[in-house]
Amino acid sequence: MKSARVAGILTRPSWRLSLSVCAAVVIGWGILRLVVFQDMIMPLTYALPLLICVWSRDLRQLWVMAALFAAMTTAKMFWILPQGVFSTFESWAIYSAQLANITVAGLAVHAIIGLRGSLERKNAALEVSNGELAEANDQIRSQSELLQRTNHELEATNEELAAREEEISQQNEQLQAQAEELSQQNEELRSQGEELEQQAEELTAQAEELQAANEELAQREQMLRSLLDAAGALSGDGEVLEAVCEQSLHLLGEHVSAAAIVEARQDLLHLHAQVGLKTNGSGPACRPLAGSLARLVIEQDRTAALDDLALRSDLVFPEPPTGPPFRSVLATPLRVDKRTVGAIEFYCSQSRPWTEDQFRLAEWVAGQCASVLQAVRLHSELQAREEKFRTLADNMSQFAWMADEHGGLFWYNHRWYDYTGTNFEEMQGWGWQKVHHPDHVQRVTEKFRHHVEAGEVWEDTFPLRGQDGNYRWFLSRAVPIRDDNGRILRWFGTNTDITQQRETERRLAEAKEAAEAASRSKAQFLANMSHELRTPMNAILGMIDVALPKAVHPTAVDCLQTAKGSADLLLTLLDDLLDSSKIEAGKLELESAPFSLRRLMDQVTRVLSVRASERGLVFCCRFPEEVPDGLVGDRMRLQQVLLNLAGNAIKFTAQGEVEITIRSLLVDGAVELEFAVRDTGIGIPPVSLERLFQPFSQVDSSTTRRFGGTGLGLSISKSLVELMGGRIWAESNVGRGSTFCFTVRLGVANEPPAEPLMPPVLSAAASTLRILLAEDNPANQKLATYILEDRGHRVEIADDGHAAVCSAEGNDYDVILMDVQMPRMSGLEAAAAIRRREDGKRVPIIAMTAHAMQGDRERCLQAGMDAYIAKPINAQQMIALVESFASGPRAPSVRSISDLKEDLSSASLVFDPDEAFSRCCDNSEMLHEMTRCFFRDMDSLLPQMHAALANRDLIQVGRLGHRLKGTLIYLGAKLAAEAALGVERLERHPGEAEKAEHAVRALERECAKLKSALAQHHQGSYGE
Repeated sequence: MKSARVAGILTRPSWRLSLSVCAAVVIGWGILRLVVFQDMIMPLTYALPLLICVWSRDLRQLWVMAALFAAMTTAKMFWILPQGVFSTFESWAIYSAQLANITVAGLAVHAIIGLRGSLERKNAALEVSNGELAEANDQIRSQSELLQRTNHELEATNEELAAREEEISQQNEQLQAQAEELSQQNEELRSQGEELEQQAEELTAQAEELQAANEELAQREQMLRSLLDAAGALSGDGEVLEAVCEQSLHLLGEHVSAAAIVEARQDLLHLHAQVGLKTNGSGPACRPLAGSLARLVIEQDRTAALDDLALRSDLVFPEPPTGPPFRSVLATPLRVDKRTVGAIEFYCSQSRPWTEDQFRLAEWVAGQCASVLQAVRLHSELQAREEKFRTLADNMSQFAWMADEHGGLFWYNHRWYDYTGTNFEEMQGWGWQKVHHPDHVQRVTEKFRHHVEAGEVWEDTFPLRGQDGNYRWFLSRAVPIRDDNGRILRWFGTNTDITQQRETERRLAEAKEAAEAASRSKAQFLANMSHELRTPMNAILGMIDVALPKAVHPTAVDCLQTAKGSADLLLTLLDDLLDSSKIEAGKLELESAPFSLRRLMDQVTRVLSVRASERGLVFCCRFPEEVPDGLVGDRMRLQQVLLNLAGNAIKFTAQGEVEITIRSLLVDGAVELEFAVRDTGIGIPPVSLERLFQPFSQVDSSTTRRFGGTGLGLSISKSLVELMGGRIWAESNVGRGSTFCFTVRLGVANEPPAEPLMPPVLSAAASTLRILLAEDNPANQKLATYILEDRGHRVEIADDGHAAVCSAEGNDYDVILMDVQMPRMSGLEAAAAIRRREDGKRVPIIAMTAHAMQGDRERCLQAGMDAYIAKPINAQQMIALVESFASGPRAPSVRSISDLKEDLSSASLVFDPDEAFSRCCDNSEMLHEMTRCFFRDMDSLLPQMHAALANRDLIQVGRLGHRLKGTLIYLGAKLAAEAALGVERLERHPGEAEKAEHAVRALERECAKLKSALAQHHQGSYGE
């Protein structure tokens, strides 16, 4: 680059001119030297360097030539000057040449100096350029590093691409296989293509038709948009329909100049909207329906057109505002909700036929008009409903609000703002938290959020602060509003003021607590009264039972029997009071056991027949054959209801009859019985029937004084009937009698119940027992002592529970009779203390109590007692129960209350002489014969049973038991007859061999007891 610049300087015209002049001088001198001296060497030595300098463009050549020229000149001078022989011309020429040489040298030096400065400047510029190049190199280096990293990434990408290429290659192979298949398919498609080409030609023709239809649809779409814009911009249906008319005129063509939308109402056509028709006044336009084309269209429900109106002079048509009348008309029905309600009429000022396209467009316009009309009306109806809703919401007593799907509230009724004193800006979203009580707001918020997320109905109670600063309690409830797809759109909620309700509930709770406390006090009072009343009653009835067999004088017997009857009546009244209390407390439970309805009615009849005969009445009971005999239920409670109703009928009937009838109906595997008790008594007034079954209610005060009673019988009967799944009612005519009816639902027994056996007498005591009697009442002490000592037992008395514990600790008693309620220590506490102090042998403890409430038996057993007997005490039951423990105590953990009752009624009972005498037709000789027959059968049949049992002939064993059972029933031996029944069942169930031996041994034991009792009762008058 530098050489080029130096050469550029030397090639300038000024430099070249100077050098050329010098060269010309030297050449001229050379020519002269050639002519004069024939010597060209010297001039050439001077001219050649000059020419080279003139035309050379290389700096190095220039310096070389300049140095050579300077050396030649110097050498020449040193060679010539010592000669001194030159001529003047030569000297001049030499000097001129030297001068030229010097000039050329000076010029060369000058040029070199200029070149040096230029080179220095160029070097500085090059240094700057080098710095820029260094920076550029740094940038290039950083970019190269970036490129290296990019290259690494590209290499990884290339590896992935290579893997993909492999996959693609595999896919290509698959595609090639598919391509082969496709090639085959293409051949098939090629054949199909020919067919498609034919179809395409057909489709082309159809496409042309569709294009024309699309153009028509485009026009319709444009009109529909116009209609929708008009419907969205206008508020009234009249304005919307006018816009429909205007748009439809453009759609049907330029010659169609008028349109009208009419609706048929009775005998008139009401004009909803019109364009291009003459109007009369400002009110709603109407014209007669008769004689109009619209009537025909509406009746026939189809589009009609008249190309020339002059042909139908019988029809009346509207007129244009100005100009000639219309010449043709097109009308199409207007259907709203699938019902033709009107028509749309299009009028043309020319007599011309209407085209099929105009028919289709008119019908389409009618459909769109109906949709717009329906939408506008629905919008108006929605606005009216919304206004009605807001009116109702703002005037309702509750707070009402709505929230979005996320739970943010966006609307409240005015009641909310009136109570809280807030505005919408404060309450929107979750602003309602500001009026919630601080103690409840977090709980309410969390619960509300949870229900909103779950989409469940929300309900909660909390206090809200009013604008006066006071809090009132509200019940809030919110339900989700969903669309057809189940998506929640919004929530609607209400807040109901329950402050007064909570106050009422608080008062009711306090009242309930007070009532429950009163009920507990009442129950405790009844329990105490039961004890206080039954304790003396126990002594009264017991002493009468002890004294009555020993009374000899008729007057004494009559007095004792009268006292016993009065005591029994008093005990019945006490039982009624306790039953009423149990029913009121919901503690009366029914038993479920099989029984015979026919035998129950026999017993009721025997009892009531005596009462009826004493009053001179006829008593009868009608028992149809279709009524089932074996039932499952509470026999005693059913008998109580029958005795109550029939007893009242006898009591309130002076003459005539009392009748009981029964009807039955099988329902779902059970039987529903309907009992009717009819009498011919005084009757009941209608006003008294309503309160007849209320507690302590009677017909009137005079009846109370005349007939007596507590008024509890019917109330108890009603409750018992309802507990048995039935109902009770009464029908009566004053002076003609009454009929009391009730129904009960009972189960059906699988097997017929055993024959009834009356309570028999006791056999002799097997041994003398040592008994501890813990009783604080002296009369009851005497009674129990008389009963037990009369049986041959030894009795020791403890006056309270503490004395009983002390006596039991140091003595070995066979049985302890423990009164429950005693001073210092109750019987329950004493029994528990005795059980804690026992060291091995368990002495039986029998509870004696006047408590008759539910749960008393359970409490006695839980305290460690083995059995329970209620006061007034039945002597036979007490003896049987005490003597049943002679063989040792029984574990209470395996004895239920029902088992205990069975023990009380069947402990050591053998037979009943009165029942035996009655079954033998009150003939003593027959009774003696039946007794001898029993002794003979016992001696003969029992050995036969053992023989049949040894042979495994259970059918014969059952037949022998059946023969013996008949004799036992005649003797009134309940336990022996039940044992014989168990043996008799072996005939029907011969596969129960393991039970046969046990049944025969039980029958043998009961027969031995009966034989001993019969021998003792008749004092050995019957021999074997």
